[in-house]
Amino acid sequence: MQTVYKETRVALILLALFAGVAPEDRPALGLDADTKATLAEHRQRGHLLHGIVIGRAVDGRGRPVKATLTITKSFDTVLWAKDRNPLKQYALPEQLTTTMTAGADGGFDWHVNPSTRPAVAFAGGKEYYLLTVTAPNGVGVSRRLVVKRGQRIDLGTLVVG
Repeated sequence: MQTVYKETRVALILLALFAGVAPEDRPALGLDADTKATLAEHRQRGHLLHGIVIGRAVDGRGRPVKATLTITKSFDTVLWAKDRNPLKQYALPEQLTTTMTAGADGGFDWHVNPSTRPAVAFAGGKEYYLLTVTAPNGVGVSRRLVVKRGQRIDLGTLVVG
C-alpha cells in the first residue's frame, strides 16, 4: 500500500487541487470545441449549476393553493457489456421522484438539477422531467420540462383546484 501511495501521491494531490477549481478556471488540457463552448455558456450563466422552476398555484377562483409539486423522471442506466455483467442485462430501469410543497401564497421557487444527465447531453440527447402540481383536493396539472443549468423556468399561474 505504501508503494502505491508513493507512486501516486503527486497525482492524488494534483487531482484534489484540480477538483477544487471551477471547470472554467482549470487549465485547458486539450479540450474539444464542444467542451469549450459548454464552459463558456456556464460562465455566461453566472456559475449556476442547477435550474429554477417558479410559479404560483391557485384554485379556480384565483385563491392561493398550498399545492404539492412532484418531479419524476424515468430512464435506463446502461450497464457494461451484457456478457460481462452479473445481471446479464443491457440496462437498469430507474426512476427519480422528488416532491415539495408550495407556500401558503401558492408560490414556489424550486431549485432542481438539470433534467438531462451529462452523458446523455454529451451524446446530443435530452431528458425530461414530468412536473405535477396537485391541490389538496387531488386536482392538478402536469408539465413536461427540460431543465438546463442556469435556466429559470417561469410557469406563471397554474390553476389546480
